[in-house]
Order: sequence, then structure tokens, then C-alpha cells
Amino acid sequence: MLLRVKHEQFVRAPLVAVWAASVDLMRQPEWQPNVRSVDALAPGPVAPGMRYRLHTRAGVQRIPVDVEIIEMDPMRMITYRMDLPDAEVHNTGSDRTGRR
Repeated sequence: MLLRVKHEQFVRAPLVAVWAASVDLMRQPEWQPNVRSVDALAPGPVAPGMRYRLHTRAGVQRIPVDVEIIEMDPMRMITYRMDLPDAEVHNTGSDRTGRR
């Protein structure tokens, strides 16, 4: 089954600050309430090919989510693939700025 979801959110902050927060993976728990912590799965910079694990929670259930950055255009867009290791669930998404 293919499901498409689009969500937009306006952030009142300078683009540089929003981008910096987006690519500072260890800070994701600050702005994603369901993310409890983040682990890098391999050393290296935030760039295509980087893999990390989000430790999330849905209610009382803890759910690990493996993420790989697959495309990145600094200050414009980051595309990632998310997999739930314990399930056949895969997701590809992008975060984009309003900058063209």
C-alpha cells in the first residue's frame, strides 16, 4: 500500500538557524517530541549515506527507527529513508526550506 502525506510548518526563525537544527541530529529530541534519543550508526558528517537510529516512543511502546540520508542540498533540502527494523515498514521523506 502506498500512502502519501504532506505536512507543512512555518518556523519563525532565520533559515540558517532552522537548517542548523535540522542537520544537528543529536538535537532531534528537542523538536520531535516522540524522539527520545539518537545514535549515529557510523561515524562521519551529516551527508548522503550517513545512517543513524532514532529511539522513539508511541505511547508506552519504544520503537527504534533506522534512518539513512539519501540526498542533501544544503540550506534547501534533506531526503531520508526510514526503516523500522522490527517491521516491514519503510518511508522516504524530505525536509525542505522555503528557499528556492
